[in-house]
Amino acid sequence: MPDTRTHRGPHPEDPHLFGPAAWPVLREATADLSWLLSRGYAPGSALKLVGDRYQLDARQRVAVGRAACSDADRANSVCPRLPAKRWPWTDTMS
Repeated sequence: MPDTRTHRGPHPEDPHLFGPAAWPVLREATADLSWLLSRGYAPGSALKLVGDRYQLDARQRVAVGRAACSDADRANSVCPRLPAKRWPWTDTMS
């Protein structure tokens, strides 16, 4: 069955919604959402609160919701890193 989807590429409003002029608002909204999530707020209601406060478009709300996380989630997702000298193959490479 052939692929009949017609949407390809960015949304026509993306340059306005996610361009350099929107970055400060998106950063601040993401930081506020992360702060709320770290304090136990429900993700849906916290995103609604932040989206309303910063008057975010629906596409911007989705992006902010995907970019934000609680402090605990961030700490759990950071992989422990070993120094390069601990890897066995680094002894043979020069």
